[in-house]
Amino acid sequence: MISVGAAVVAVAVLGLYLFGGLETATPTPEPPGTRLRNVLYEITPHEAAPASDEVEGAVVQVLVDVELHGSDLPVPMFDIGSTMDVRLFPGDHRVKHPDLTLTRYPQGVTTRLQPHMREEALLSWPLPDGVSPDEVDTVRITVRQAEKLVTTGGGGFFWSPIAGSSVGTVDLPIGEG
Repeated sequence: MISVGAAVVAVAVLGLYLFGGLETATPTPEPPGTRLRNVLYEITPHEAAPASDEVEGAVVQVLVDVELHGSDLPVPMFDIGSTMDVRLFPGDHRVKHPDLTLTRYPQGVTTRLQPHMREEALLSWPLPDGVSPDEVDTVRITVRQAEKLVTTGGGGFFWSPIAGSSVGTVDLPIGEG
């Protein structure tokens, strides 16, 4: 009886494999201008370009429309950045936690995104050590689903990515800065 059950399971697993059910989900990149929306925010990446920052040095910037819709309180950019997986190609270099500058207020970095206000903004990431701007031709942004986690004692909260989730991916060719 056990060998019959094992055979049935083996056939089922083989069928799943043959029809792609066991393949890992690799995001299919969408073109610039595609909206990526999770439960916390919506972002529409438009274009990417190299730039220079007084503090960080060489950076890559992405022009986006962004709106916080999942909270009635301001949310730190760290929480929003933690739900993005951003990679630079060729080389598959991962960059973390962007700075956000509103185009209507270019003099300063925004540390918190205000709720229910659609904004045009620049997201900036410093280039990894050893990577020059002319080595990067694509920025890939994958937005993960987010969940609200309450701190111990219930005095605060933060937003965290849900492991293995993806609401979408956009590939942006690098333009001239």
